[in-house]
Amino acid sequence: MSAATSRTSTPTPTLPEAQQWLREHLEQRKNPFNAIGHDAAARHIEALPGTDPRSWAGHWLAGAEDFATRARRAEESGDREEALENWWQAYQNASADLCLALEHGAPRRPGCSPAATWARGPYCPPSSTG
Repeated sequence: MSAATSRTSTPTPTLPEAQQWLREHLEQRKNPFNAIGHDAAARHIEALPGTDPRSWAGHWLAGAEDFATRARRAEESGDREEALENWWQAYQNASADLCLALEHGAPRRPGCSPAATWARGPYCPPSSTG
């Protein structure tokens, strides 16, 4: 069976199944949770509203946007270290959606497009790289 066949024939997990998988990977610090903030990710897993692509992507991207807002505030106040950490966590949250959705039995697309667009945009603006 090809990878494409197995991806399309894999049923979407139930919410409890998805949350259990996520908890296990977070505790083991397995991809995509190897660099994400543990406490924030744990809260996000518990608050996951569903496994349909729109709910899934929207939930992880909301977490990314929360960190991006903190990063912008830190930049405005001149706290470069805090800004960089929050941009990194924003990226990790956006990446969690992409990785989970594409590789780890999470909902299959079309929910990937918003995450890809978001991740290419605000998590690493030119002001935070120089």
